[in-house]
Amino acid sequence: GTTLAYQDCDVPAAPSLSFLRGICDMDRMWDDSGASQEPISPPLEILGVPIPIVDWPHQKWLDWKHLIIEYRQLGLEGFWFKYSRQGKRLSLTVIVGELRAERKAENERLAAEARDEFADRFNHVFAYRKGKEQMVCQNAASIARSFRRMQDGHE
Repeated sequence: GTTLAYQDCDVPAAPSLSFLRGICDMDRMWDDSGASQEPISPPLEILGVPIPIVDWPHQKWLDWKHLIIEYRQLGLEGFWFKYSRQGKRLSLTVIVGELRAERKAENERLAAEARDEFADRFNHVFAYRKGKEQMVCQNAASIARSFRRMQDGHE
């Protein structure tokens, strides 16, 4: 990768983006690792260096990340097969909502599996400190993230 030395004053505000032309354009601007076509230079530059969307500090970044992951896993045809209804493609906003719902359901499933698997030890294994107090994690996404790491052998 490239290292870029800059000051805060060198960074313009991230431009507002619309992907009306579709997921293919988003994929081509996301980074240069998986674009199925020639990458498009992203509209944010710092000192003349184009900054891929993956590196932007942007509030929609997580939603876009999951869109790109899904698109790259399914490919163009598979993506639109999954995200079309009655022959009409869903909007990216609707797709983001479906992806969020899928992640939420998967996190809840994994949290329930962790509770079952750890049973009496759950309150110890999924605990964290808040000041001087020991708290038991209640957030399904946090439990699922920790449980995945354990399953992958990272904890």
